[in-house]
Amino acid sequence: LGGEALAAVAMGTSLYIVLSSPMRGISRGGMAAVARYVGANDDVRANRAAGQTLLLLLLASLPITLLGLVLGQTLLHWMGARGEVAEGALIYFRMMMWGLMAMELIPCLDNVIRGAGHPEVTVRFNLIAVAVTAIVEPALVLGWGPFIPLGVYGAGWASIAGSVAGAVDQLGVLHTGSAGLRLHISDLRPDRGIISSILRIGLPSSLQRLSPNLASALLMALVA
Repeated sequence: LGGEALAAVAMGTSLYIVLSSPMRGISRGGMAAVARYVGANDDVRANRAAGQTLLLLLLASLPITLLGLVLGQTLLHWMGARGEVAEGALIYFRMMMWGLMAMELIPCLDNVIRGAGHPEVTVRFNLIAVAVTAIVEPALVLGWGPFIPLGVYGAGWASIAGSVAGAVDQLGVLHTGSAGLRLHISDLRPDRGIISSILRIGLPSSLQRLSPNLASALLMALVA
């Protein structure tokens, strides 16, 4: 689609990664909590730790999404986005913000499943996400078959579609318990003790991820 579209997606992605940094911290805290309870042979609390991680992910996604939707245009302007690049970057970034929960569900729960000792299962979720994106993206971006060409807007939809497909399979595995964890609705009820243990690791980890992500955004601004 040209250099402007490529730059728009690159800028939108860079800003998205900065704002989503807290989600990655939550996933690491969840992985540590699950691993601790699995190591202690406490399946009930391991399942609850997975549920609390999912709950924290949901709660964190709401203010981050709102922040991105409200300040996205201003932040992209600070990064140096102008003209067609700014327009495309804002479209793509807002799409990613609307799909934040789905986009971050796979990496977050992947870490939780790794904490339960089943990293091999996570490969499938990512393969599904990549396969769906690879099929849907050119159709929506370029207008293949019955679809109209949506350009950068279509790229955002394709990324969300891939993530949703992988996340649905992921939640199905957690529901059946085939990855060492079995999620129940009751596991989503807030548990202060487990939430505190997740955040004790998650918050410093979020700051650790934020630093290089901010550096990447700064580099993008300098290049722009």
